[in-house]
Amino acid sequence: LVSGYAGRYNLLPVYDYLVERIRKYDNSTLIFYEPVTYGIFTPINPSGWLGTGFRRAPGANHDKSAPNKSVLSYHYYCWVLQTDYPNSTMPFWKKIICDSFLLPTVISNAIKATKITGGGRFLTEFGLCGDDGNPRSVNTLECNAVLDEADKHFESWTYWDGNFLDELGNPIKSEVIKF
Repeated sequence: LVSGYAGRYNLLPVYDYLVERIRKYDNSTLIFYEPVTYGIFTPINPSGWLGTGFRRAPGANHDKSAPNKSVLSYHYYCWVLQTDYPNSTMPFWKKIICDSFLLPTVISNAIKATKITGGGRFLTEFGLCGDDGNPRSVNTLECNAVLDEADKHFESWTYWDGNFLDELGNPIKSEVIKF
């Protein structure tokens, strides 16, 4: 899928439909919407083929206050790190690619996207960086970089990790203790 096209012609009409139905019963709750996951990694151009594809917030076609009750949800993962063992030491060149280029680009794109549509932003997924006790590990450095960049831009965020259980199905205490 081409992210901008998919957002504009596939996702936005569905979101408009859903917002209209939700607003019949609830006119104040924030509604989160999300582009094609990789759309936030590409340049934001509301009339182009890349980016989110959203020219307005969902529901704004009928309700001009919709942007005030809408939140762009987006994810960040540095794909260059997918082949690493997360508790290994992070190579300097990967840190540069991830934390000096890709991460600031994603957050900047989210900011640009909401300048076009209005509404809020929320980094709803990042993580998979378990507590390994190594201050130089991919886990530690990457999560710290994401949190620092989010703080720099006053971004709301939530950590995501699907690795709460060990291979026997028991909770991993160092992971669940955070909650």
